[in-house]
Amino acid sequence: MTDAPKKTPVKKAPTAKVHHEGGKLAVVLIRGLIGSRHDVRKTLLDLKLHRKMICVIHDDTQVHRGMMKLAKDFITYGPVSDETVAQLRAKRRELKKDGKGINVFPMNPPRGGFGHKGTKVGYQDGGCLGYRAKGMDALLERMM
Repeated sequence: MTDAPKKTPVKKAPTAKVHHEGGKLAVVLIRGLIGSRHDVRKTLLDLKLHRKMICVIHDDTQVHRGMMKLAKDFITYGPVSDETVAQLRAKRRELKKDGKGINVFPMNPPRGGFGHKGTKVGYQDGGCLGYRAKGMDALLERMM
């Protein structure tokens, strides 16, 4: 008898799912890259965040959310409305526009500061880092 090796089925890569139809996420690099781990630095560069106070608009997909979750200690991100994206395009100049629809905008520090606990604490704890469920539009308004 010959024992033929069993073939394992090939798993397909999951497709990128959009969380809500036409959804966009705004990402702002708050802290610098100095002292960051190499995988976090690579992720930030893949997200087109190469300087502090840079805002990038990405599609709301699982891939982008996973990258943002890895870099949550250096960025703030959240869903952004179409009106805010239009204001961003009108008031700020675009640095790059890739064929994939990624928009990169230089921003000012927010008027009134980042919060009473500053740039080293998460948004849920009173700081400014991590995911903002509803406050991203207000932050971008203060940064324009």
